[in-house]
Amino acid sequence: MIRSFRLAPMSPGFRWLTVGLWILSAGYMVTGIFWGPRFLVVIGLFLIAIYGSVWFAWRPSHINLTPTSIDIVSPLWLRQLAMKNVKAVRPLTQREFRREFGRTIRIGAGGLWGGFGWLWTAKRGTIAFYISRQNNYVLVEPIVGKPLIITPEKPKMFVKALRAAIA
Repeated sequence: MIRSFRLAPMSPGFRWLTVGLWILSAGYMVTGIFWGPRFLVVIGLFLIAIYGSVWFAWRPSHINLTPTSIDIVSPLWLRQLAMKNVKAVRPLTQREFRREFGRTIRIGAGGLWGGFGWLWTAKRGTIAFYISRQNNYVLVEPIVGKPLIITPEKPKMFVKALRAAIA
């Protein structure tokens, strides 16, 4: 049986940052069309193409729990973590995250539609993350490999389902 959990809606911080980046792109285009050098239109179109590709191709849309794996699904790729490699899963608040992992440096997309890729953390090294909000994380601890931080839409139900699957 496959249980599917959508990625959570964006938190206000990610939403405003995303809107701001879209406005910046539109600003380049308008400035280039009406007042400035034409290359600003190209920059605006390039940024819009990048933002659109993140949404339509790279941003995870949902997380599937299958009998054998956790699947993080996006239109162009699939990341799988074998169930037999999952040691533990638990909810994690932003405050708990900061206490446990310390300062972070993002390696990947961040701010636009959420954060996706890797984080280098001061206390635990590199972790994988696929988040769309800045709270209510779920931490998946593997036996081997990088910890995983995700933000499914219903974190309590996700944790309960994953714990049942690994029990």
